[in-house]
Amino acid sequence: SDLAGIKGLDDVYLTSALERMVRYADSQGKPLVVSNSWGSYWGPRDGTGEIADLVDQYFGKNHPNRVILFASSNDAGHRTGSEGGGFFVRKSRASSGSPLGTIIRTDGEGGDYYTGLMACAWSAGKLNCRLHVLDNSTGAIRKTWTVTKETSSFSGLKAYYAGSLAVYIQSENGKYQLAVCSDDGLEAEGDYTLAIEVYPASGSADVNMWGGDWSYFTDHLSTAGHTWTAGTDDMSVSDEATIPDAIAVGAYVSKTTVTNSAGENQTYSSGALGDIAYYSSYATAELSPTGKAYPWITAPGAQLVAGVNHYNSSGSTSYFDYYKGDLVVNNANSPYGVMEGTSMATPVAAGIVALWLQAAQEANKALTVDDVKDIMKQTAISDSYTTGTNAAHFGNGKIDALAGIQYIVEGSGGSVVQPATASAVSDETIDFTAQGYDNAEPVRSEERRVGKE
Repeated sequence: SDLAGIKGLDDVYLTSALERMVRYADSQGKPLVVSNSWGSYWGPRDGTGEIADLVDQYFGKNHPNRVILFASSNDAGHRTGSEGGGFFVRKSRASSGSPLGTIIRTDGEGGDYYTGLMACAWSAGKLNCRLHVLDNSTGAIRKTWTVTKETSSFSGLKAYYAGSLAVYIQSENGKYQLAVCSDDGLEAEGDYTLAIEVYPASGSADVNMWGGDWSYFTDHLSTAGHTWTAGTDDMSVSDEATIPDAIAVGAYVSKTTVTNSAGENQTYSSGALGDIAYYSSYATAELSPTGKAYPWITAPGAQLVAGVNHYNSSGSTSYFDYYKGDLVVNNANSPYGVMEGTSMATPVAAGIVALWLQAAQEANKALTVDDVKDIMKQTAISDSYTTGTNAAHFGNGKIDALAGIQYIVEGSGGSVVQPATASAVSDETIDFTAQGYDNAEPVRSEERRVGKE
C-alpha cells in the first residue's frame, strides 16, 4: 500500500493524490482500489465535470485493475416531524412567472438555523431567484429579496436573522448554478423560515435543486399567490456518485446494538437490522439527471466497529471528545469505536473489491470497472429488504464477498488480459488551471453523519 497525503478536497490536490497512487500501483504490478468517503453538495449530478474526467482518465474502461468507489452520501431522511419534504426538488419549464418554489428547512433545528450551503440549483441557462422570509406559523411573507447577480448584501436581514447570507450565480461546464449559502451561520430572531423561488433569467428551462449542509425542502406552509413544492429523497446522491466510471455505495444496517467500553449496551436507531440505513442516499432513474439509478451496490454501514484516530489531547476535536460513549476499546494507543454512514459502507465494499482484483490477478485475469459492476450485480444478496419497500435504495442489492470471488475463479468474471502498465499514465495529467478551475471555490465537504445520532 502507499499513502498519498492530500492538502484539501479540491480537484488539483485530488489529481495529484490519485496520480501518485496510480503510478505506485502500476510500478508494483498491483491492482488499485480507491475508497472515497467524501462527496460534494455542489454539482449538477449528471456525471460530468473535472472529477468525472479525472476518474475516466485513470479508472475508466481502458484501465483494468483500477477501481474507484464513492459513498453515495448521507442526505436521505432529513425531514423533521410531520413536515415531510426531502433533499431534492425540480420543476420542468420553470420561468419568472412560474418559478421553482420551495421552503428551505434544516435537519433537527426546526428550520431556524442555517449553516453552509442551503440550496444549489442547476439549469441550462443563467438563473435568478427570489428569497423570502416567511412567518413559520402563518406562511405570510415578511421580507423579499430579488437576486440577479452574486451578492452578500441583503438589506433588512438583521430584522429577521443574525448572521450572513450569500447567493452565488456561476457557470460551470456549460451549465449554470445558483447557490444560497451562509458561511458563518444564519439564525432566526423569531419564528421565521426561508423560502426560495428559482427561475431562468430569460425564457423557460428545467431547474433541478438540491439541499446542502443538513438542509432540505418542504411545502409545509401556505402562502397566498405562491406555490411551494415539497422535496423528495429520490435524487439525494452526491455529484461524485453519478460519475459513470465510479461505483456508488449505499449503507445498510448490519448491527443495531453494540457494547461500549464501559460494558453498556448502546442501541442505535438507523433502521431495522438488514434494512437500508435511513440516511443512505439514493436516486431513481426517473429523477436522476443521468437517467440512471444509484447507488450501484450497498454494504454494511450501520453500525461498524473500526479503529479511530488515537489523537486525544485536551480540547482536541477527536473521536474521544465527541463520541466517548461509542468507544468499544477505550485505549489511546489502539482505540476502536462505533461509526455509521455510507462513509463506512464504502471502505467495506472497497476492501471486498480489492480481494476480487487479487483473486482475478492470481487467475491471470484483469477486471475493468464494468467487470466489477457486473460481478456485484450478478452475485449480490437479494432478500426481503432489497426487494421490499426500500428496494430503490439498495441498487443491485447487498455486496457478497465470497460469491464474487467464486464468480471470478469459476470463469464467469473478468477477461484474460494484461493490466495497465506504468507507462500508460505518463501523459494523463489534467491541467485544471488551463480549464479555468478556481481552486478557491468551496466545492467539497466530507460526509458529516458519523457516530450515534
